[in-house]
Amino acid sequence: MNKVIETEDLTKKFGKVTAVKNVSLTVNKGEIYGFLGLNGAGKTTTIRILTGMIAPTKGSAYISGKKIKRGDYATWKSVGCIVEVPYSYPDLTVYENLDIMRRLKGISDKNSVKLIMDKLKLTEYSGRKAGHLSLGNSQRLGLAKAMMHDPEILILDEPSNGLDPEGIVETRELLQNLSKNHSVTIFISSHILGEISKIADRIGIIHKGELIQEINSNELDNLVKKRLLIRTRDNISACKLLKKKGYNPHMNKKDNYLEMTDEESLNSPEVIATKLVALAVPPQSLFIEEEDLESYFLRVIRQKENNYE
Repeated sequence: MNKVIETEDLTKKFGKVTAVKNVSLTVNKGEIYGFLGLNGAGKTTTIRILTGMIAPTKGSAYISGKKIKRGDYATWKSVGCIVEVPYSYPDLTVYENLDIMRRLKGISDKNSVKLIMDKLKLTEYSGRKAGHLSLGNSQRLGLAKAMMHDPEILILDEPSNGLDPEGIVETRELLQNLSKNHSVTIFISSHILGEISKIADRIGIIHKGELIQEINSNELDNLVKKRLLIRTRDNISACKLLKKKGYNPHMNKKDNYLEMTDEESLNSPEVIATKLVALAVPPQSLFIEEEDLESYFLRVIRQKENNYE
């Protein structure tokens, strides 16, 4: 696959503080790469380097094979971006802001402003001053500016920030369509794993400036912790009887459950239920509990924190 975005040992220091440390990643053409991390993890600093706003202290970054250099404006003709808070002229209307962007991008078709407002559902706000927009609509305006020139690459810093649930879904569907049907390469940062997991092909987790994990989104199901929880009238007896049958349940006295985490039990909980009935300790409740994605994200970060200690 064609590498569209690439970094090699990317490092950025601000005085004694290392904001980004030896980050190496690649994003292929038409791929959505989710860049995940807590606030202050180094997401925005990385994006500012990728968009040429700041230079790295060490390492390199490339867009479509060209090394990123400040002032090399030709590199950005195929790139649209949102970095931190979407910038706009607060005393100008939505239409005027977008028309300025149209002219800056050298787009001759004046109808492009109307088209992008329709696509981002900003038409009803076309005459409203940008400074009077809600946070969600300001975010839509920023996304409209980034997309106006039909870029081949989108670099987006927290694009769902401030959007209501409907806006989040619409943005997700829009980006997925651009990726799958128009081969647009998308680098998107967020601190919300649940939303990133729904849109990204691959996910990179950054913590304290370090890229601590990269995974394919379809691997998440195999990485989250799962356990079969069983409650009977006599958990102690049920535990002993299951062990005699070759199983390895654990007593969870705090929550009054038996826990089973082996693959066989997780894949066939009905077999465990049948055995318990046959052993005269039928389950009162039996269900599989799966770690949610946010918990997985925090677990990965805590494991890294323990390694620092």
